Amino acid sequence: MSLKPGREMATGTLFPKHPTFEHYRVFFQRGNLVKPLLNSFMVSACTGLLATGFSFLAAYAIVRFRFVGKAAVFQSIIGAQFIPLSSVVVPFYLLLYHLKLLDTVVGLTLVYLVYCVPFATWLLIGFLQKIPKDFEEAAQVDGCSRLGALFKVVLPIARPGIFVTFVFVFIKAWQEYLAAVMLTATDRARTLPVVLGGLQTQTSFEFGTMMAGVVVAGLPVLLAFMFLNKWFLKGTVSGGVKG
Repeated sequence: MSLKPGREMATGTLFPKHPTFEHYRVFFQRGNLVKPLLNSFMVSACTGLLATGFSFLAAYAIVRFRFVGKAAVFQSIIGAQFIPLSSVVVPFYLLLYHLKLLDTVVGLTLVYLVYCVPFATWLLIGFLQKIPKDFEEAAQVDGCSRLGALFKVVLPIARPGIFVTFVFVFIKAWQEYLAAVMLTATDRARTLPVVLGGLQTQTSFEFGTMMAGVVVAGLPVLLAFMFLNKWFLKGTVSGGVKG
């Protein structure tokens, strides 16, 4: 669709008869897209790294330790995933306003962390449950501390699961629109989905230009899957444990 000229948009053909890059030219001429692309990448990458790191430690504590309220914590993690972001975006707006983080990459990243950490924790719990506790106990018998066993034994085994979690969180943050459009106002923190949403107004709908933007927005994720496909399949199929 992004390669079809305007007169072919209404036709039912799958491939364009006269392909054109006009929609891409219009899309890139609408303004400076480098800043929104960088903002999307920075927010998504930081959210993926921080959420995966925090969630790995939280998931490990839930799987390995016994503490009061463990069941309640686990149920809260699951329940938090059913809370729509639209119901808490206004409190987030007021909070960031008072913290002077409104319309900033840092503020948007913090909101995405709250939104993604429960999902990442739930995902990593499933991976860590499949790692036998005997591996850590054997390392501790050999003189390794619990923290050392965590980073020297559990972390290498769980690496595929950690990678899969990072990819899912990255995509979740990359395509998020509602919080980005509500909590940003300028190009200083505006992300690519907000730019794509601006192509649709009450009086016009630039379908071809939007399709070109969708291709541009999906290209980084597509390239990541192409180059990192081996790691992704290893994590999803094996569940992070190698026999």
